Amino acid sequence: MAVLAATPAAAGKYGLKYDYGSTGSSGSTGSNGNINEGYVVYDPEETLTKEQEEEVLNTTEIERYVRANYSVLQQFTNESEYTTRARQAVVSYAMQFIGNPYVWGGTSLTNGADCSGFVQEIFRHFGIVTGRTSRDQYANCVYLKGKEVMPGDLIFYADSTGYINHVAIYAGNYMIIHAANKKAGIKVNRYDYKQPYAYGRFIAN
Repeated sequence: MAVLAATPAAAGKYGLKYDYGSTGSSGSTGSNGNINEGYVVYDPEETLTKEQEEEVLNTTEIERYVRANYSVLQQFTNESEYTTRARQAVVSYAMQFIGNPYVWGGTSLTNGADCSGFVQEIFRHFGIVTGRTSRDQYANCVYLKGKEVMPGDLIFYADSTGYINHVAIYAGNYMIIHAANKKAGIKVNRYDYKQPYAYGRFIAN
């Protein structure tokens, strides 16, 4: 399994931060923005109002901002979340394709990819072989606890039986970039738009 090593990132002035508060949530996050193990923002047994659902799921303004500023990661996340230039590079590259289509079985970042095809091609750009499916990628990565996740790591989702059926790239500030579905395409969501199943890494710290 290949991992991408890098030197420490240069310090910069970090500005814009999106704060979604604690809608339907319990638990907390780490001081550096990492996801604490057991953190749950959406409780499936709690009934949310229409306004609360929109607050959790509607990321149109974030997507518009990211499309215009993907190369300026300082404007999107917290300084402490980015420990290496490698992580900056992976997330910055992935952001370029926000708004492009989802195609089941696809691996084209411009013409259409599914969730694992998107991850595969983002990491292939940096010489990393992840495997083709989300289950391959889970099998090949270094496993993490939620509190260890940093930008550029992967978040996996599964059905009720534990069968992994989706993967996304953690972008920092509790957000993910992923090929969501045919309707939404490649987009930004909160990492907990669905309950995460597992976390993995291909980038060496």
